[in-house]
Amino acid sequence: MKTPAQHDFILWQIFSMTLAATTQRAKMYADEVQTRGSFQKALRAALEELSQDYKLEISNQRHVANIEHLAIELSKKHANLLTNGRFRIGQSQKALNLYLKYLWCLGEIATPPHCPIDAIVLSHIPEFKEERWTQLDCIERYQRIIEAARRESNGIPLAVWELELYNRLG
Repeated sequence: MKTPAQHDFILWQIFSMTLAATTQRAKMYADEVQTRGSFQKALRAALEELSQDYKLEISNQRHVANIEHLAIELSKKHANLLTNGRFRIGQSQKALNLYLKYLWCLGEIATPPHCPIDAIVLSHIPEFKEERWTQLDCIERYQRIIEAARRESNGIPLAVWELELYNRLG
């Protein structure tokens, strides 16, 4: 059994890895931004709050709405810190989907409905091989990518399919 301090530490580490993966290839912050703490704090709080809904399985529709809501709300509140004033759909889905993946792997939540869409996953979806998740900012396009990924997964839940793919390539 984890102590509260151990649990908090694990959640902090999960967020740190999620943030690094979300920002490493995406020019997320505006050039002149010196401090990113307020955005990072807001993103962590939003991910922690949203993850509570995933203890039980959540619908695809609700998950897509969560991704879009996260992008919209963080863009509104932190436009001055973000490139072109936007926390794009690609960044939002990467942050939420990756955060959920970590929690799922730890047994904290049910199987997430999607997987993190990144260059590795896109390279295994023929019609989206040239897509750049870092530039994605259309929820409908994101949904088309998810539909195509489901076809490639041959009925395996996307979270399981991506985890197996990641482990095979790693």
